[in-house]
Amino acid sequence: MHWASPHKSHAEFAEALRKQLESEGPEAYRNPPHWFAGYQFPYGIVIRDGPGLMVEPDYVSFQSEGGLDFSHSTIAHSVRCENATVLGKARFSNATIKGDLVLRRTTLKDLDLRDASIEGALRMENVSIQGGASFKNVAIEGDVALGDTTIRQDARFADANFGGDVVFQHVTVEGKVDLSGAFAHGLVPRAKMVGWGLGLSRCGVDLRPGRHMIEYWSFAKNTFARNGERSAADTGFYFERIWRWRELLRSRAVSGLKLAGLRTVLLRAGYSALWLLDLLFLRWTTAYGASLARLIATWFVVIGGFGIAYSLRPSSIESASASPGTLEAWIIGIHYSATTFATLGLGHLNPGESLCGMVLTSIEALLGAILIALSVLVVGRRFTRSG
Repeated sequence: MHWASPHKSHAEFAEALRKQLESEGPEAYRNPPHWFAGYQFPYGIVIRDGPGLMVEPDYVSFQSEGGLDFSHSTIAHSVRCENATVLGKARFSNATIKGDLVLRRTTLKDLDLRDASIEGALRMENVSIQGGASFKNVAIEGDVALGDTTIRQDARFADANFGGDVVFQHVTVEGKVDLSGAFAHGLVPRAKMVGWGLGLSRCGVDLRPGRHMIEYWSFAKNTFARNGERSAADTGFYFERIWRWRELLRSRAVSGLKLAGLRTVLLRAGYSALWLLDLLFLRWTTAYGASLARLIATWFVVIGGFGIAYSLRPSSIESASASPGTLEAWIIGIHYSATTFATLGLGHLNPGESLCGMVLTSIEALLGAILIALSVLVVGRRFTRSG
């Protein structure tokens, strides 16, 4: 096997690399043209779209017309692949790159970074990978940024270790995404607990198709939990749950088309009802157990809403003699709503024989019992987590 000696001068190294690329010299003493497995590169590497070989102060630059094999090689500086097309596979498995690995405006057939060690950052921008990409067990000390990247097959990040921050923006993976066992020391942007909105593409993350967002937010949840960022871990769980429901409803709707008649209707109605209960009593009211403030806000909304209803229709309360819309009616309505919500039943106010009052009182009492029970769970969870 031909080794590029780290003791060669820049010119000697470039000449040896040129002979390798152009298949010069006895065949017994050289590898295939683009096979650099086991090489020691004392300089960085630039893979470009222009012809020939170039020598720069810290880099050697050449054009690749086939695949690239840098497996088990050692590269003393960075590797840049810009405005290039690699017709074969790009292999960096078990390689050591002492700088950054930058792929920009590049088309690859496959990308293999299994068990590689990158002491700098990994940056992929406007990259098209026609096959799959494997980052399994890769160790990257710097940041990882994937943007405007398309991977036609699977993207595997299992057991990868990212020493810096990780960001995925506008990444399309047509196959599967595997983030099992992956670990990052940070995600960008930092996840924060969301408000009341219904948007699904949050925190700058956009992995397509949507089912990949489940894998990402599960990875984010575990990452934040291991790093002790509890609030951010709650947000990871929040978005993971949203995307699981979204994909479940979508898959059931598609598979339900193959069923017939009443069974299809019942199946869709059942999952829609479960989703609605989850939305009303877990997501909006408590952010899946993470937000006490949101729960208390829900209390005020329910008490105030029913109080307004009672004040606009005082006849729904037996002992109320105030006129609709007056200050007295507002005070009585809010008081009756609060005692009903808390299920106190003081007795001096009740719906009497008013059917409207009976219905409103029953609904509010039921909501009050559920929301108070949820508050016990949320507070208990927060104290347990703090302990």
